Amino acid sequence: MTKIYPASSWRNEVYGADVAAMRADGHEVYDFREANGAFRWSCTTLREYIDQLEADPQVAAAFERDRAALDWCEVLVLILPCGKSAHLEAMFASAAGKLVVVKLDPEAPSQPELMYRLLAVGTGGVRFVTSTAEMLAALRTHDSGRGEESGLDDRIRELSARVLELAHNDPAAATKILVELTGLDDDAAFAAIDQVMPEITEDRQ
Repeated sequence: MTKIYPASSWRNEVYGADVAAMRADGHEVYDFREANGAFRWSCTTLREYIDQLEADPQVAAAFERDRAALDWCEVLVLILPCGKSAHLEAMFASAAGKLVVVKLDPEAPSQPELMYRLLAVGTGGVRFVTSTAEMLAALRTHDSGRGEESGLDDRIRELSARVLELAHNDPAAATKILVELTGLDDDAAFAAIDQVMPEITEDRQ
């Protein structure tokens, strides 16, 4: 299960169906429409807009809800067509190291946009899809890769603890053994040993 922030427009006609599809596929999905259903802009001029953006408590509360969800999510799905806010959210998520999945709109192809490549700058990467099925496949791939990483981390952690005990809590000796057993480089092996050192010490007390 992945924690997902779908970024889109209030006017996007497929947004609701995509949110439902992600939830049906087992993901935990933040729906900004549900969270901010009562929020409406009341400004009619640019000055009113600026005043509300800077100081209106309802605007601030809506922003904080969405910002907290952006921090919470693991993947952002940008569902086109959408506007400036959704694209700012996508860039924020990318900068935070989260995977961004861009679901293009095959029914309304637009002028190609070069700067979507900026979303590849983040460590989470970017995937481009053109359908709900492709979007779900990209999310499953993310889940699968994360599960493999987590399993590897758990195995290295367990092995590090055992090696440290065999080495009589000597970090240098344990690091050398771990390198030989796993093929990790010296720095990675030492970091793995260092992580389990406090646990071993606490168990001995």
